[in-house]
Amino acid sequence: LSLPCSLPTKADLAYTATVKDSRERSGTSTQKITVYNYSKPTLSGGRVTRCDVNGNISVSGTYALGRITATIQSVSGKNSISSLKWYYRKAGTTSWTSLGYISSATDTKSTVTFATSTSYQFKFTIIDAAGTTVNSGIYTMSASGRPINIARYNNGTAIGKLSSVT
Repeated sequence: LSLPCSLPTKADLAYTATVKDSRERSGTSTQKITVYNYSKPTLSGGRVTRCDVNGNISVSGTYALGRITATIQSVSGKNSISSLKWYYRKAGTTSWTSLGYISSATDTKSTVTFATSTSYQFKFTIIDAAGTTVNSGIYTMSASGRPINIARYNNGTAIGKLSSVT
C-alpha cells in the first residue's frame, strides 16, 4: 500500500476491494482509514556537567547533572514519549550503564557518583509510543580540572587535568 500524496497533517482515505469466486460471483467492500503524518522523535540541546550532592554545578562534583530536550510529533494525540533515559560509561570503554529516566528540558541529577579522576561519556535515548528509538550524540564529562598533575610513578604529567599515564 502506498499513499497517493504527501501528508501535511492527516488524510482520510477510502479503499475498495472486490473479490470474485470461481463462479464469477463477486462481493465488494469499502473501508475508510485515517493516515496521520509522522516524524521520528528528536533529541537536542543536551549537556552533562559535574555537580555536587545538591545539584549545584561544581567542577569537583561527584554527581552528573544531565539535560536533554526531547521532541515528538503528537500524531493527533496518538503519540507520546514512552521512555526517555540516559546512560553512561567510562571514557574509552564500550559498555553503557543505565542511569534511569530523565525529564525533557529539565536538569536531572544522577543517583550514581562519579570519580573526579575519571572522564565519563553519556548518551540519551528516547522511545515514542510508535516504538521508534532515537539515540543522542555522546556527551563527555571530563575529570576534575587540576592546574598540574604528576602521575603516580612520576612517568607522566598533565596540565589542567589528571595524567592519563597509569
